[in-house]
Amino acid sequence: MTAMRLFFVMFDSPFFWVRAGALRHPVAAKLGIEADAIFETSHIEPNTLPVFNRFSRNRIFRTLLRLCRARDIPYVFDIDDLFWNLPEHSTDEARSIPGYTAELKPFIEGAALVTTTTQHLAREIEAAFKTRGIRIIPSALPPGLENPAGACCIANTDNFKLSGPDLDWFSEGLRTMSGAGVPIHVLGENVSLFAGEQDLILRAAPRLPYHEYLSHICRGGYRFGLIPVSDDDYSRCKSAIKAIEFLDAGMRVFASDIAPYRDFARDYPHPDLELVANTEPAWARVFDSIVKATPTEQRERGKKTLALESLTRERQISGWLSVGKELAPLVPRTAHRHLQNRLRWMQSMRRLKHVIAPPVNAPACTGSAERIKSATRYAM
Repeated sequence: MTAMRLFFVMFDSPFFWVRAGALRHPVAAKLGIEADAIFETSHIEPNTLPVFNRFSRNRIFRTLLRLCRARDIPYVFDIDDLFWNLPEHSTDEARSIPGYTAELKPFIEGAALVTTTTQHLAREIEAAFKTRGIRIIPSALPPGLENPAGACCIANTDNFKLSGPDLDWFSEGLRTMSGAGVPIHVLGENVSLFAGEQDLILRAAPRLPYHEYLSHICRGGYRFGLIPVSDDDYSRCKSAIKAIEFLDAGMRVFASDIAPYRDFARDYPHPDLELVANTEPAWARVFDSIVKATPTEQRERGKKTLALESLTRERQISGWLSVGKELAPLVPRTAHRHLQNRLRWMQSMRRLKHVIAPPVNAPACTGSAERIKSATRYAM
């Protein structure tokens, strides 16, 4: 199944993450929808549906919106507040910039659909603008960005290290622990671990640069580290670095009883490292011990928190998936080429401008290569 793709022309800001962050959970791709963002890539896949909001009011934003309207490319405009009727205490730029709402009005009314957060806001939008349709998509926390104090941590760089029947019973064990109120935080590449909506209860953080990853696990407040690994030729030749990382972060670590971790436990015995046979009963005992070691009051709070997270993410994913399916038949086959060519041309002009006429405050020793590198990050 080819996933529906959305391309968000938005800043790397809370307004992107709370409105679309759930689409970064691995389960979203399993359900058939993925999200790209302009602050991460200029590559636009075929049949991609562009999504805008009011917070990216720059030249790129206006140019791509005008291109969509000129080429009959359907787009979505997301609104998450009553920006045309702000209270006096608000410091939002919409109150201070003349013509703010008037400038956005044709883009909002030209959208194939307007998305918003609540039914109440939808009614206000209907009263203020002549839209083609409004769909409600709830806000949600992005996966993996919470601080799961007392959680279990699993981390991988190329994929989850179990497969086949072993993957099935281990995944079920994680769901059981989550259901009991023990948060599970999965870092990095672990696509095979996620089967469907039932795994939205697992927190999933994307792959990070190594120094950020180390900082993440040290600040995460994790209590337990799980290192399940298949016993095969490849794994036997790996190092025990994961155990070192987890122990250094103060976790109680459970690792598969295979060569790297067996040798490490022999050479560097540690009271917080326990080897586990790669069998369902052995790991089930680990899962049970973790649940019992987590205070009941903490688990009861955890159940409510995890249920809230998974439910709001499920609704956000299903909302965007419904919008994508509704508009996908309207997207011209060449739409992505028009958008991508215009975007790359604008980025090239911006980089060239910085090379030929660098900012006045740029250090004299800064070379062209560094200016190009800086320009490609364009904080819109």
